[in-house]
Amino acid sequence: MHGRLGRWARWPAAVVGFAGVLFLMVWCEGAEQRAIRNMPEGERHALFVRTLQNLKSVCTAPEEAMHAYCAEQARIALEFSECDPACQALASRQISRVPRPR
Repeated sequence: MHGRLGRWARWPAAVVGFAGVLFLMVWCEGAEQRAIRNMPEGERHALFVRTLQNLKSVCTAPEEAMHAYCAEQARIALEFSECDPACQALASRQISRVPRPR
């Protein structure tokens, strides 16, 4: 009887475990957005301005070595509510840029 109960308990434990992992993945996905949203206004604005400056200056060069950095800067910029259509277009260009094969 104990073996049968043990086998039966595996499925609910697996489902709970899977649900827990799924919840953790979803929660971690929004961590950066929550961090930006919870920043003090002055720091938040300074980070947005600096990120936008990086996209406009550093990320305009066709340097392949900077692709990952610029794509990350673009993703960060898109997290801000201040990212207007021009900002969104600039960020989208960086994210969609495909590095050339070496």
